[in-house]
Amino acid sequence: MSQPPGGQWGPQPGQYPPPQGYPQPQPGYPPQPGYPPAPYPPAPHPPAPQQGTNGFAIAALVLSIIGGILLSVIFGFVALSQIKRTGQGGRGLAIAGLIISGLWLLLIAIGVIAAIATAPVRNNAGGVTSGGTVSSTALQVGDCVATFTVGPQVTDLPVVPCTQPHESEVFAVFDAVEGPFPAATGVETWSNDCSDRLPGYSPSAPDDPAIKLSIVRPTEETWATGDREVVCLASAVQGTTTSSIRGR
Repeated sequence: MSQPPGGQWGPQPGQYPPPQGYPQPQPGYPPQPGYPPAPYPPAPHPPAPQQGTNGFAIAALVLSIIGGILLSVIFGFVALSQIKRTGQGGRGLAIAGLIISGLWLLLIAIGVIAAIATAPVRNNAGGVTSGGTVSSTALQVGDCVATFTVGPQVTDLPVVPCTQPHESEVFAVFDAVEGPFPAATGVETWSNDCSDRLPGYSPSAPDDPAIKLSIVRPTEETWATGDREVVCLASAVQGTTTSSIRGR
């Protein structure tokens, strides 16, 4: 076998083109950076949403049910903001709490409007010039009550000008002595106190057979809440009257 030209076996420099697919250094340019070796670092993932029901949403619903309107509204909006950001459950609870709070506000507004609409009109001296309904604790000396029914607990009473038909007239209002609820002995004491005050309002009333004594007093339940007011009334034994007994 004869020796190839040049006297050496194997490929000679410059006989084969450079391999395809690999970057070749160019004259005058630095080598190009390649890719980092495997394995590659994992791609970052967005934070997983928090699980469970938002606590503010639960609190908003509970408070709205028991009438804690202000806190319920605040917690409801806080819950909606947090749920939007964290993906927690409870959006329906927060919305329900806001709706119930809104209903409470509506009922309160209706009650205030009704109270204003049904309240009596008084002149500068406090006398009733136009009839209406008042709480038993808002009665004043000189008020004439259209109808009065004796019972264990009186809450609201209809007052009218004393020139209109009425059954009773308030002649004294005082606070009972502090201490434990006096029960039956207290009622008797309060009645005696009212009797003692009647002559000062109407000198002839104690001897008038057409007039009897009535009182609006605290009950054991209202006593526990701080109610101490006793209201003394001179009531017609039968029918109604259209004049005041004050001073006569």
